[in-house]
Amino acid sequence: FCAKLAMFSVYLPDTLFFISGYLFARKCLQTEEMSFKYAIELLGRKLYRLYPLYIAIFLIYVCISPSMHSGPVWYVYENEVAYCQKYWWSSLLLIGNWWGTKQCFPGGWFV
Repeated sequence: FCAKLAMFSVYLPDTLFFISGYLFARKCLQTEEMSFKYAIELLGRKLYRLYPLYIAIFLIYVCISPSMHSGPVWYVYENEVAYCQKYWWSSLLLIGNWWGTKQCFPGGWFV
């Protein structure tokens, strides 16, 4: 059972994105007066809710976790830390997907 469940886990982010987009569109269309300003306000509220946690996890990833280096695959992480020291700002501005060839904070792609 666990193997089958793990096989379908690749579809989970897409499913959650679909549900989030559906609920956002439904909320926008339920208003009497649909406007661009209202959609931006909803997106701003969502960002206001997610961004502080994103920054906290990002700072732990970039500042604290490099000092805990050890293990057989540290050399892979070491390259990511070097890239992060150069392009950290792109992940904080949430444009890390578009800047460069890889992302500084791999877990933050969904935000």
